[in-house]
Amino acid sequence: MLITSKLGDLGAGSFDRIGEAMPLGEQAARQATESLRRYSLSPEDYKRHLAVRGQGKTEAGTLAFIRIQNQSKISDEVISSQITVKPGEPLNITQLEQDIQQIYGLEIFESVRYELVEENGKNGVVVQVKEKPWGPGYLQAGMITSSNFEGDVAFRFGLTYTQTQINPLNGEWRIGAQIGDEPGLFGEIFQPLDPAARYYVSGRAGYLTRNINLFDSVGNNIAQARARGYALDLGVGRQFGTWGELRLGYHRESGDIEIGIGAPTPDQDFDTGQFYVRLTDDKLDSVYFPTKGHNGQVEWRISREGFGADTDFDQVDLGYHQAYSWGRNTLFGGLALRATLDDNAPIQSLYRAGGFLRLSGLNQDELTGQQAGIARLIYLRQIQDIQFFKAYAGASLELGNVWQDTSDIGFGDTIFAGSVFIGADTPIGPIYLGYGHTDTGDGSLYLFLGPLFSF
Repeated sequence: MLITSKLGDLGAGSFDRIGEAMPLGEQAARQATESLRRYSLSPEDYKRHLAVRGQGKTEAGTLAFIRIQNQSKISDEVISSQITVKPGEPLNITQLEQDIQQIYGLEIFESVRYELVEENGKNGVVVQVKEKPWGPGYLQAGMITSSNFEGDVAFRFGLTYTQTQINPLNGEWRIGAQIGDEPGLFGEIFQPLDPAARYYVSGRAGYLTRNINLFDSVGNNIAQARARGYALDLGVGRQFGTWGELRLGYHRESGDIEIGIGAPTPDQDFDTGQFYVRLTDDKLDSVYFPTKGHNGQVEWRISREGFGADTDFDQVDLGYHQAYSWGRNTLFGGLALRATLDDNAPIQSLYRAGGFLRLSGLNQDELTGQQAGIARLIYLRQIQDIQFFKAYAGASLELGNVWQDTSDIGFGDTIFAGSVFIGADTPIGPIYLGYGHTDTGDGSLYLFLGPLFSF
């Protein structure tokens, strides 16, 4: 039956007046009570209905076949690898619907549907997938700009173009460029080796620049350097479902370091050659504005002259973050630690810290050192929930620093920082506008277009 209500000047776009529309709808439904009564159940029947609904959905009989109707460039095997219900087993509708969501999560389909069919007395499932009419190429922009009101301004603007479905195993390649105070150019490829993408290979090559502040043993900024060079990164990995991956890679970089301001040190060439192993566990529900889940990472890098490097050194990175929500509120907190085991990393491999949510109040990547650590707690409050424009207000508390020697690590020179910001998850990407301040008196204004919550 059809129930209508008089909405007056409320239209489909009156999102800010939804509170006015809801009582009108309720009133119209209550006026139709007598007509609706024929669809009601007795209390006893309703109890039986609830009992049945609480059970897992299972289709009687055995699943005889699964058929894929594929309107995309990837192979049927990639799609069927996401389906865990198997022929010869009882059909569990709940599990099948979870599998359909998994296929949709590949982010290359406009729609993923299933249909239960019977053919020659046998039960089967037909899965229909239709790729997005837009793509498979995607252009994304990103921007970082910050100012400490003392003449120091960081600005970076980048564009990336990603091409998906380059082959039946759903490989993809990406190119990108960045202008500003750290210009760069890169190209990369990601290629699964099996339909389920459990194993993969990847490659990335490009031109990189990094601005590096150099400090003496007591923490005085004595020079500003720029490292620039050509880099190559090759990797092979194992993905574990949707929660994480193990990756083994080799990174090679060759370039020069120019001292722009400070100590009169001649320019020098450098070579980096290192193998690394990285284990990632990521169950956050969003990269940009997480509301639940966690992520963690452990990485060990080994640099040796035999691998093409100038210097032998080892570095270890550890990080863990957790999100917890209630209503419209979210707390997101965690810890990130980075260590050079013998305090002997060269200039181009020093850790950097500073910037929005990375000791807010400092300029972008203002600090560099052999060791680094940051602990932070971020509060988010959702203030707008339009489907394609969810807005948030937030604040953060942060503490940490970088150190030149392991013996220097301690709370005596820890920097306390905080920020307030607003952000929005939009169709063109996340946007953040914030202000940060430190207990040392530093303050900076930040504007970001692109992902955050990384260290």
